[in-house]
Amino acid sequence: MIGNDLIRIEGIKEISKDRLCSLLFLYREILSNDAVVFYLELLSIKHFDYKRISALLSVFDLNIIKFEKLLHNLEIFNLIKTYNKDNEYIIEMMPPLTINDFFNNVIYDRLLANRIGEGYKNLKEIFKDENTDKRDYKDISAKLDINWSKENEDRYQDLNKLTKESIFPIEHFMKNVSYNLFPKGLRTYENISYIAKLADSFSVSEDAMRRYILNSMVYEPIPFLDKKKLKDYCLKNRPLKSDGDGYNMPSLLFLKKAQKGVEPTYNDRLMIYKLSNDKEYHLNTDVVNVLLEFALKECDNELKPSFVYTVASNWHRNKIDTVQRAKAMISDRKRTFKKREDIIPEYDSSLNPEISEEDLKKYL
Repeated sequence: MIGNDLIRIEGIKEISKDRLCSLLFLYREILSNDAVVFYLELLSIKHFDYKRISALLSVFDLNIIKFEKLLHNLEIFNLIKTYNKDNEYIIEMMPPLTINDFFNNVIYDRLLANRIGEGYKNLKEIFKDENTDKRDYKDISAKLDINWSKENEDRYQDLNKLTKESIFPIEHFMKNVSYNLFPKGLRTYENISYIAKLADSFSVSEDAMRRYILNSMVYEPIPFLDKKKLKDYCLKNRPLKSDGDGYNMPSLLFLKKAQKGVEPTYNDRLMIYKLSNDKEYHLNTDVVNVLLEFALKECDNELKPSFVYTVASNWHRNKIDTVQRAKAMISDRKRTFKKREDIIPEYDSSLNPEISEEDLKKYL
């Protein structure tokens, strides 16, 4: 090492009380006061990122020879690790052993006993572990077994995905809805997902959704959420403002915008609900919007159920869950129909010459 070389300090930034006692009372005996103080000084530096070694020497008031010696002493007792590449060095801070682990280390324990002699017994008595040594015992404690199935994991991943991708702030909403209104036992993935889907489809505000849930709850004898009632409330929802842009907006508002401000009919709303919630479709809101736009273009500005549900079923089977994949499916569909048109031969009358009446009689 030379003063112009660069150095970085990383690794742990703090140690527990037990490890600190081990450092001060045990390591210090087999190292030195200077080495222990140097370790604590290194540990206290929070940000030292590839600066010149000369700057570190100035902070510690050390020369390069003393600096390298202290590093060496800490390295051999695994309190630091030093890495080098060209003129760059990394010092990784390592935690001291706990008191029990120090005494159980066959090398450290013998070095300590040899260094302090008769004082070793007194020191060991001070830090005696009052707990029974369990190394010869078998741990028969009960273990947590939650029987986590693939279905549970899929639901967990879906819930995380839902909170990130939903237009409706479902996580914020659930935190602010009291358990009296919507009991904890009903906050399943199915119910939360259902609420988010309805809100995304019909641009339901948090306040409106709170009212709709309250009016859809049955509290006695056993609390449950009447999903049919909630659906009916959301189907009739009149949003106050437009949320989002492009395809990332509630499907009800997207359809109204696509129809130049014409209010979607009840059947249109029911179609949006089915595309988002029915098991045979269950499309994301932005994908529903791509489908609505495509259907209006292909069917002369009408939403023909046969066309819409056929495409939706196909997209569901192919797991179309993003705008990009939906548009790719539309492009593939158009290319397929173009190819079919290309292979239809044009009628050529020269291939079917006229037959005279006299020739025709020969065949009759």
